[in-house]
Amino acid sequence: MNTNEIKVFDDKTLADLFKEIYFNSIDKREKIQNLIEDLRPFVKTIGDAAMLVPIIKEYMDVSVKNDEALLKMAQIVQRLTSSAVQADSGNDTALSEEEKRKLIEEAQKYYDQVVEENK
Repeated sequence: MNTNEIKVFDDKTLADLFKEIYFNSIDKREKIQNLIEDLRPFVKTIGDAAMLVPIIKEYMDVSVKNDEALLKMAQIVQRLTSSAVQADSGNDTALSEEEKRKLIEEAQKYYDQVVEENK
């Protein structure tokens, strides 16, 4: 079985999750560009720019951190599902239960980070 076809939650597969991360990234980039374009008419002096640039930077940083956390979560899920497939096929390189538990805890940490930053 292709690991990208494995359900991550509800009816969302790992491939769906990767696709969502990709399109979210494009959407955020467009929103940031639109924000800059919308704010451009208000920048009349260097002081105006100095006030707006940190706000834009913060918005961009949060966006990048969210994308990184989502990618790390997806990588963990992919590794877990790949290990399960390997175990089912009798492959000795499958993850131990302890390794799986640690990966799940790490995925939960990234999930919590995304939720907290989106409040």
